[in-house]
Amino acid sequence: MTSKKPQFFTIIGNIGSGKSEAAKLISTTLKLPSIDADSLFQTVDPFAKNYLKDISRWAFTNELWLMVNRAKLIEEQAKPGELTVVDSGLLMSWMYGRAHRLAGEFTEKEWRFYKQLYNHFAQNFMSKTLVLRLKYAQKTLFERIKKRGREFELEYYTPEYIGGLEKGLDALEKKLRRNDIPLLKITEKNVPEFVESKSGSKKLVKLVEKFLEKNNV
Repeated sequence: MTSKKPQFFTIIGNIGSGKSEAAKLISTTLKLPSIDADSLFQTVDPFAKNYLKDISRWAFTNELWLMVNRAKLIEEQAKPGELTVVDSGLLMSWMYGRAHRLAGEFTEKEWRFYKQLYNHFAQNFMSKTLVLRLKYAQKTLFERIKKRGREFELEYYTPEYIGGLEKGLDALEKKLRRNDIPLLKITEKNVPEFVESKSGSKKLVKLVEKFLEKNNV
């Protein structure tokens, strides 16, 4: 349990895991402010197209841009004294960086520099956040990706890419647990569906409420 009242509730997970839907559900149901740090890549990221076409060449540049702008969003939009739901955010920057390093798309020097910058931006944030991890099977992720029909996802997101991100998420979870960051993991086993299932959405919210209560919120 945290000794101080947390300021953020960060939602992490793979592509198609339901991060944005969970953020909307939780912020709406529990009447909490929210920060959408997940849509930057889809909307204003100037390196997104280059990255999708040549990940090895653009991974470092793209992830640096996203890290800086996720940090700016949190700084500009966080509401002091209120728990704020963060869709993705800085934790996902660490995850993507680690996934790229594991895939050989960051050199060791790039990864060390990336971690230095991450630690600079996230040092205060890490101690103030609770975390929800959404973990679903790759088959489920691709069914959801196909259903929502975003062209760039259908064209560029392969099983290898999604699998690499899952390894990054596993590494991030270990890092959070080592640093005693409170984490709630939702899997297919305990909540199979929460976007199109009322019972699933209620169960997700109930689990989150219990988790927040346990952690002084």
